[in-house]
Amino acid sequence: MNTKPKHFLMIFNGAEGSSAMQELLGLHPQIHFIGFEPFDSYRFSYANRPDDRNELPLSLLTDWLEGRLDKLSQTYARLANRPVHFDRRKIQGCKFRLHNWTSAEHRCQLPCDRKSICPCISDQHFAPFMELFEKNDVHLFFVRRNCLLLQAFSGLKGHLQFNLKRGDLDLEKARTPIDFDIADLKQRLTKLQRYTVRQNRMYQARQNQNPQRCSWLTYEEFLYRKRSFLRNALASLGCNRDDDILDAMLAATPSLKKVHPDRLEDIAANHAEIAKEFPQWFGQYKALSDKYLPE
Repeated sequence: MNTKPKHFLMIFNGAEGSSAMQELLGLHPQIHFIGFEPFDSYRFSYANRPDDRNELPLSLLTDWLEGRLDKLSQTYARLANRPVHFDRRKIQGCKFRLHNWTSAEHRCQLPCDRKSICPCISDQHFAPFMELFEKNDVHLFFVRRNCLLLQAFSGLKGHLQFNLKRGDLDLEKARTPIDFDIADLKQRLTKLQRYTVRQNRMYQARQNQNPQRCSWLTYEEFLYRKRSFLRNALASLGCNRDDDILDAMLAATPSLKKVHPDRLEDIAANHAEIAKEFPQWFGQYKALSDKYLPE
């Protein structure tokens, strides 16, 4: 196996900091991101999408990994709302949303209210792609947030960092604690738990196939221990990890900034009710807070 993979994917769900991770990793001189979530179906206008909108991202992903870049560029020129860019001199990567593995014939039969984002699809569906990843020496990063309770809050409030970047958000107002609906929070946590199970199964499949070509990217390490985060991620890709390169990457001013506070009581006005209603998730939050946050 080569020390460096040709490609890597950041498998994510949402509200895990993956966009900010991409921005930071993309500063490395040996890494090139071909676009922002380029294979997600929302990148293609509704009028131009095929009938099965879930199949298109997988078809494009296959063309990219197998080097059919001219064909891929032509497809984007015809269908997409923004182009993709390739640099064969560097390790090419992109983010890829896990629910893109859902297809019309492989959706689960659980009583989910939104089948298109349900992560509980069959192993049968992504097995051929595991073969594709191995054939093309693809490294899979699985992005996760260890604290599901804080991830649920972020998901319910929306992706506010993009509003902040555009200047459409008052940061002080966005950080004002609010009362969260317990039923909505419970539904969100249930979906996140299903996703976590699905993600772990997919990680294990790649781990069993090739343990050198899969690793975790965690929100907490990225947020609170950035240098360690960079060293670990770059080591997985066989990239230069000299201090001068890391210093330059960490000195850059990010365009995406953190919106939500770190502590539960600063996010939810009804934090005591939430702690009582969800003791398991509150316990997870407390353990991680003790590990990562200063007194």
